[in-house]
Amino acid sequence: MRCSTTQLTLFSKRMATYSVRSVLEWKNRKGREKKHVYEERLTIWNSDSLDEAIELAEKEETEYINDSTSEKEGMISLGFYQGYSSFQNIKLIEQGVEVFSLLRESDLDADEYLDAFFDTGTEHEQK
Repeated sequence: MRCSTTQLTLFSKRMATYSVRSVLEWKNRKGREKKHVYEERLTIWNSDSLDEAIELAEKEETEYINDSTSEKEGMISLGFYQGYSSFQNIKLIEQGVEVFSLLRESDLDADEYLDAFFDTGTEHEQK
């Protein structure tokens, strides 16, 4: 499990808990059978707003991409972020903990992939 090096102080006030989903592409992944390898990641955050949680996730993703292992894999961000407010607030000790990751191979190019799996137009979400 990877944690962000972006550490936030434990909060004296109660902050909301958010999860943020992002999608990356692994350009240099060896052993793949299809044209692309994409990674879907979920990280969790305490923040004052959903927008702030997404900003924190974008910064953490940059650190994740610049990690030596990630650099070898040629990871790039697809710039796609979806945030979710938790019904139950959790006071996190570390921010940006990755709680889910899935690698998927696909012959779809990035925009087609996002449209097919994450942005179909039928989602019930705030824009």
